[in-house]
Amino acid sequence: MPAKGSGIFVIQILLNGKTQEIPKDISVGEFLRHLQINPRQIAVSVNWEVIFHSQFDHTSLSDGDEVEVFHAVGGG
Repeated sequence: MPAKGSGIFVIQILLNGKTQEIPKDISVGEFLRHLQINPRQIAVSVNWEVIFHSQFDHTSLSDGDEVEVFHAVGGG
C-alpha cells in the first residue's frame, strides 16, 4: 500500500479491528488480491453487511469502513 504523503490519495479502514491505510477507490476484490488472499476461502463483511463473492469487484471501500475477513476452517 502507498506510504503516507506519497501523493496518492488514501483512506483509512478498520480491517479486523486494526487501522489500515489503503488507496482511495479500491474494491473489495482488489484489496483481497493485494493482500494475496484467495477469495474462495474467505467471507467478507463491510460495516457488518456480508458481501457476496460475486460482488467483491463491484463493492468499493470508503473511508472509515469496518471490514472483517473471515477465513474458512475445515475440520471434523
